[in-house]
Amino acid sequence: MRKFTWVNAKKLNYKMRNIFLFLISFYLVGCSLEVQRGIPVDLTKKTMTVPATGRKVFAIKKELRNAGWKLKIADTTLEEEQTSSKKKVTEVKFDTAYRLYISSGGYRTSLTIVENESDEMVLEFESHDISGRELGKRLVEELEMQ
Repeated sequence: MRKFTWVNAKKLNYKMRNIFLFLISFYLVGCSLEVQRGIPVDLTKKTMTVPATGRKVFAIKKELRNAGWKLKIADTTLEEEQTSSKKKVTEVKFDTAYRLYISSGGYRTSLTIVENESDEMVLEFESHDISGRELGKRLVEELEMQ
């Protein structure tokens, strides 16, 4: 059995410090968020169509509501428009300014906000291992920063 000495204690502290730094850096890299910005947000039109349910959706909707956004649950009702006697156009109509798409799998979550009138991307998030609440807060910050 080894004898406890100050030299052994220093080696142990050095190893523990390295392990601790490795774990902290792994955590910081693991909880990452990548943001892409598109067209600017018109904050006078704070209405958004959102999914009814989904992973992290409840917390994201709560943060949006707290920031003053009016939310409407996504409806898949199609609106038909007769353009001629033979041709009908069928498409989904949104009565909000923006819509939110969420895709989630494992630790990865993707959010995309689209402007309904032009169908242009406003904001896109790719996150790894971030809670719904934190994601909602960052989403609101990004929307209000534009």
